[in-house]
Amino acid sequence: MGVAQAAPLCEGRVMKKRQTIVVVLFAALGVVSGLMLWLNRPPEDATGGAPLGVQPNESSAAKRLAVQPRQKSFESVLKPALAEFRAALRTTLTESDEALRQEKQDALLQNMALADIPDALDYLGGQPPTEFTEGLMVQLVRRWAEDNPRAAADWIAQHPMPCSAEARNGVAIVWANQDFAKALEWVRQWPDPQERGSGLLSIAYEEVRTQPLEALKLAVELPASSARDDLVKFAATQWGATDPEAAAAWAEQIGDAGLGQRTLAMIATVWGETDPAAAARLALDALPPGREQDDAVVGIVQRWVQQEPETAVVWVEQFPEGKMKQAALENAVKLWADKDVQQVGDWLNSLSAGTTRDAAVAVFSSWLTPAFPAVAARWAESIGEDGERQRQMAWVAQNRLVQEDPFARP
Repeated sequence: MGVAQAAPLCEGRVMKKRQTIVVVLFAALGVVSGLMLWLNRPPEDATGGAPLGVQPNESSAAKRLAVQPRQKSFESVLKPALAEFRAALRTTLTESDEALRQEKQDALLQNMALADIPDALDYLGGQPPTEFTEGLMVQLVRRWAEDNPRAAADWIAQHPMPCSAEARNGVAIVWANQDFAKALEWVRQWPDPQERGSGLLSIAYEEVRTQPLEALKLAVELPASSARDDLVKFAATQWGATDPEAAAAWAEQIGDAGLGQRTLAMIATVWGETDPAAAARLALDALPPGREQDDAVVGIVQRWVQQEPETAVVWVEQFPEGKMKQAALENAVKLWADKDVQQVGDWLNSLSAGTTRDAAVAVFSSWLTPAFPAVAARWAESIGEDGERQRQMAWVAQNRLVQEDPFARP
């Protein structure tokens, strides 16, 4: 091919290259223009509506150009702490192992910041009530009350829930340990009489530990019930352990005679730990004959024998014949024999023949029978009264036979 023919061909190739370059440049210019338009789009309104500058009456085309906000999931709009609480709650609920579930629940409560408790309670209150969620709400409210009982109390008042009564009671207990007077003032304002009575009992039990008299004053204001009586006896017992005379003097003033006697019996029994002689005088002087006096006397004897067995049994010997003397003597002999069997034998040998000795020997013989049946039989033979001696000897023989031949029938 000659030079004249090659020249037009080269020129054609150059033109094609120029055209390609032009096309590429125009395409790049279009991309840049689109990017600039996107970067300079109208800002969105803070409320999430149309972009600022686009009015509701603008053309549909303009509306179509408005950038719509993306829908956000519920999880993404939660406060971080509440989102963490929900996640931990799901983990706890799906745990099949009971011990691990309890550990996770404890960790859930411990890790919850006090400031986040109201949000957690609001969330739980919006869920279908279950035993677990209600129990968790009660625990959260109590934890909140440890820091701010007034705020916790106000929240309960404004957010009725199935477990409100239990939650209120929990706050009252926590508050009473911090400020009994304020807790009492709050509980007295509860509208429901039954819940109010339960709340007063709860805080009274808390006050018993430090101020039993204040707890007793509160208790006697409550309507008569077994729960009220149990509180009075418990508080009086606690007071009696530190100041029995004052506690007894107070108990004697209780208007309810039956409750007063039961309370005095409790005080006398606990007093027997430190001064059994004084407790014995209280039981015999302040209590009328009957079950309360019998129970108090037996309780005192049980404590007295541990300290001074001979003095205790001498006191019992002075009782008139009857159920109280029999019960007290039986307890005294058994407890004393547990401590020193030889001393009991010496004491019995020192007694004059009579009803007291016979009763004491019968108890001692019965106590000896399981380990020393032969010795028990000899003691039974020493009983003076014929009927009592025959009954005790028969009892020893029957039990001795059973020990030697377990298949024998008496």
